Amino acid sequence: MKQFHAPDALISRLLAATTASVTPDLFDEVNLLLAQFPVDARTQYLGYIVQLNSGNAQGALDSLWRCLELNPKEKVFMQSVHDVIVTKDGEAITKPTATDADQVQLNEFEDRPEYITAVASRYKYVARTLLEIHHVGSDLCGLDLSGNSGMLTRLIHNVTGARMVGICERKDATENANRSHGNHRVVFLQQKLPTTLTSDVFDFAICFDSLERIADYETLIDKLFQTNVQTIFISAPSEDSLPLAQNKTRLKSNRRHFSCDELRELCERSGDYSVQRVAGQVVYEFDGTGITGLVPTNRMYLRPSSQHAHFHILHLERKRDT
Repeated sequence: MKQFHAPDALISRLLAATTASVTPDLFDEVNLLLAQFPVDARTQYLGYIVQLNSGNAQGALDSLWRCLELNPKEKVFMQSVHDVIVTKDGEAITKPTATDADQVQLNEFEDRPEYITAVASRYKYVARTLLEIHHVGSDLCGLDLSGNSGMLTRLIHNVTGARMVGICERKDATENANRSHGNHRVVFLQQKLPTTLTSDVFDFAICFDSLERIADYETLIDKLFQTNVQTIFISAPSEDSLPLAQNKTRLKSNRRHFSCDELRELCERSGDYSVQRVAGQVVYEFDGTGITGLVPTNRMYLRPSSQHAHFHILHLERKRDT
């Protein structure tokens, strides 16, 4: 009869050995164990520890995805994902505080189905673009800095098959997102932005509804670029067609709006990324005093950006080394 679980004594011995050092012999023994017992979550987690202690963050994260396939939403595995992708420096600097939830203000229209449809259009644009580039998205791993409810992060996975990590700033939002939209390939983590993230573990990143809400938006962009992710999608409201001073009472959480040129300059200033295309989106109705409501959802589709767009959506690609 085939045995599916490794002997407890063997797991304990190898786990104890990893606390000393990862020798070539230990590495080989763990790989042999993984080949013999691939559906034992403990062996996969042991593989994660070995990869992490060897300095292979990508390998460690791959092992954790296999752990989650065997035991979805396991808190130990999800916390370990956090440990891999958020550096210790970033965690210390930006650890959420107990008062963060009390300081959150929603913009007036954010919880309306029509507004969610508008944001979903941006996520569908991301999914279409990824499939245009890669054709098959199931091998990709994506980062969403705009985790929010989690529904739209999950949408990217549903359409492309990609593994997704969503970042939420509040504990309650993180728990709700994992409960409602998490699975073995979609995980939500609590982390305050901006933060320092581990490089070379993600293929693409999404930064929607973030730049306009963070005082230190330049650091957020810099930290994102330092992850060496190949493809980035960024959106921000337009100061030209959606002036913040005129609409601040309804856009309470926003700190800054951007012209299209400002946003492009911000994204290309490092020289590491180039803007491939810029889309625009109309979302609001106006009168002489400012926002009065939302346009019909059939007008919220993305189109080439123009002076009338309320949001600019930029698709960036990392320049390849020559």
